[in-house]
Amino acid sequence: MQEEVEKTNYHTIEFLDVNGIDAVSGIDIIGDEKTYESMLKEFYSNLKKRFNKIIEDKATNNLDDYLKETSLLKKDCNYYGLNKLYELSKDQEINAKLYNYKFLNEHFREYQDEIVRVIAVLEKYFE
Repeated sequence: MQEEVEKTNYHTIEFLDVNGIDAVSGIDIIGDEKTYESMLKEFYSNLKKRFNKIIEDKATNNLDDYLKETSLLKKDCNYYGLNKLYELSKDQEINAKLYNYKFLNEHFREYQDEIVRVIAVLEKYFE
């Protein structure tokens, strides 16, 4: 008789926490878990599109739009407890305001990788 392997429940606050998303602080900011989850789902559904826009703006050196998208992403990350992505977005925002192409280029990969990681975590959470 084979033992049935229990399927991991990705749809938990603990899963988010273990994967670097401070959902508890997001819930505290937003007010309740149901509203947090609903808003997080909307954020997630738009994140790939926003990410593509950030990549496009960066590639074309369109710093005005890059700054706008990065700033909006930073604000959202603060609401949802995406602390690492918040910090990386803040750094990108500050340096875009300063037209510091060197910093933006040197640190874009880390920023990009964190966005991809967050997308993957949220994809598991919402599957």
